[in-house]
Amino acid sequence: MKDTDIQIAKCYDLKVGKNTTGVRIMKPLATGLLPPPLALKWLMNQPVHSAVPGATAIEEAEENSLLGCSGGALTDQEQADLIDSKAYWDTRRCQMCGDCLPCPVGINLPMVLGTDVIYDHYRTMGPQGFRAFSWSRHAMEIELPKRKAHIQRIQSCTDCGQCEPRCPHGLAITDMLKARLPAMLDMVSVFEQLLASDS
Repeated sequence: MKDTDIQIAKCYDLKVGKNTTGVRIMKPLATGLLPPPLALKWLMNQPVHSAVPGATAIEEAEENSLLGCSGGALTDQEQADLIDSKAYWDTRRCQMCGDCLPCPVGINLPMVLGTDVIYDHYRTMGPQGFRAFSWSRHAMEIELPKRKAHIQRIQSCTDCGQCEPRCPHGLAITDMLKARLPAMLDMVSVFEQLLASDS
């Protein structure tokens, strides 16, 4: 599974009753691309000490924690679903290797296509959920100029195509960038409206 942040961390191992070095996984749900029950169940069958899945609502956090109590091996169907999911996302999700860089117009392709958490919130919440979310004024003020700069760079893409042959995963990078623009423009509109109404 890609899109996870694997960290080696000091932890107290309850099994052996002493401090040890363990593995902690951040973003094990690949920012909402993988269904939590399947991703977390897979993770519980790996040599991992702790996982820190994100959640945008208390209900999601509660669901994730209940999965941690259920345990159990993956069924054959779940194994097949994971293989299918990996095959699907391997050709549609940036792996953030950076081999596509540099971009002649300065687009940070791994960030825009791989680690853009605010975009991932928009994608998983949908436009109405994104608009209804309780964004802090501080977060919007920080995000808005960054988002506008990303949009400006994407709009300045000349379709030179230099990035695509360099991508070891064969991603259609220019098409992926163009496909993100409507959502990114809507995100800017939402933040501008919320900031204006909060003044």
